[in-house]
Amino acid sequence: MKTFSAKNALYDLFSIAPQLKNVPQERPEFETLIKFILSKDFYYDEDIPYPRLLEVQNKLGIKSHTLRKLIKDLYEYILDHEEPLLNFKKTKVIFHLSYLDRRFQFSVKHLPVIPRVGESFEISFTKGKMDCRQFYVDHIYHSLELDTQKIFIALKNGKFNSYFKFRRDKADTLKELHLKDWFIDDWSFEQKLLKGELKP
Repeated sequence: MKTFSAKNALYDLFSIAPQLKNVPQERPEFETLIKFILSKDFYYDEDIPYPRLLEVQNKLGIKSHTLRKLIKDLYEYILDHEEPLLNFKKTKVIFHLSYLDRRFQFSVKHLPVIPRVGESFEISFTKGKMDCRQFYVDHIYHSLELDTQKIFIALKNGKFNSYFKFRRDKADTLKELHLKDWFIDDWSFEQKLLKGELKP
């Protein structure tokens, strides 16, 4: 592995702190550092700032070069172990809904089937918040944090139109949209396209 920053490696370890409990006991040299990482919720608690390496060094009572080597060794051990140590056993599905200027977000613990981009989606309980129930999947992305896989599903009102999707992607690539129009909604983009108002 190429040279990398000990500070960035430490911050990465904060983001997967629960995974450090999977480090076997036959690696006692990591114990003190792991206990420090697990001592506070550095990753999620906004009131707890990420510590500087000097603070960690003083807290653990070790020299700078020793700390940097320890962090890098633990980082590589977690990511490059022959038997996978990472285990994202939890799943959280987060829906982002949009309709004109309305936005709404909610989470579910489990979804039997993850929808695909372009599929239609009806949600019976969003009429009050969004004034509509019919959506389509605009995009999906995933993140791995702590011990959880998060699945973000962006839904837009209406029906998926593959041509307008392609045309918008093309407009973004060819810089056909003015800067002020980069974040316009789909309906506004369609109107500009139909009226020939895209930048040549």
